Amino acid sequence: MAAKVTWLRTAAPRTLRSSADAFLDTIGSANTRRAYGIAIVGESGAGLLELMAKSRHRKAENLRRYFKPSPQAMRELTSILGPGAGRRR
Repeated sequence: MAAKVTWLRTAAPRTLRSSADAFLDTIGSANTRRAYGIAIVGESGAGLLELMAKSRHRKAENLRRYFKPSPQAMRELTSILGPGAGRRR
């Protein structure tokens, strides 16, 4: 008696690109992905000119709207610029 062969259906192997695309599709629209990418690069410490080059923004004002400072960044800024900051040093 011959053995019966059953083929299992499996998904095609994913490349790095298709895996990245699948992940990005979960984030949302192209603008959402762009904002996410800009925020990640910005949080890593990239300078304004580097961000402008990567995001292809021509004006710094347009790029700045993607950034929302973290609570920690706001605390640090407040401690530097807040009332009485000159006396604390």
